[in-house]
Amino acid sequence: MSQDRSRGMTLYALAVLLLAAGAVWFVRSAPTPGEDQRVAAGRTTVERLLPDLAQQTGAETLVLKARARVERNTGVPTGSYALMLICAGSGQVRLRLSATLVDSGRAVPCGAEPQPVVLDVSLGSMLFLAISSEAGEEVVVRWRLVPSPAS
Repeated sequence: MSQDRSRGMTLYALAVLLLAAGAVWFVRSAPTPGEDQRVAAGRTTVERLLPDLAQQTGAETLVLKARARVERNTGVPTGSYALMLICAGSGQVRLRLSATLVDSGRAVPCGAEPQPVVLDVSLGSMLFLAISSEAGEEVVVRWRLVPSPAS
């Protein structure tokens, strides 16, 4: 009878050990909460250098993974606009103002202390914007569209 009891206790001990190992694995494999510190710092930088304005027609802050592409279509009144783009990170992003296959884009350098790039554009009724990352790591991009003073 004591041999059966010994086997039972061994099975229980193994079950507890397996359960503990599973709990440790579960906790260690959980994703880290919150945003990457470099991404958070990049977001703070681009939003400080290119803040929202009352007269803006559109603006957005994006986090692009390596070799990612995002497209935005925004309805706008006909007129002349200043499109500003800024990128924090390393490498560069390419900005395209149409959905054509021809590379009509403009390279915008990314950096730790990014500088805004300003393009003067005339728009009919829509802004077709495509931004693609050419960098090997995540970058933070912010764009803002404001009417030109002459429009």
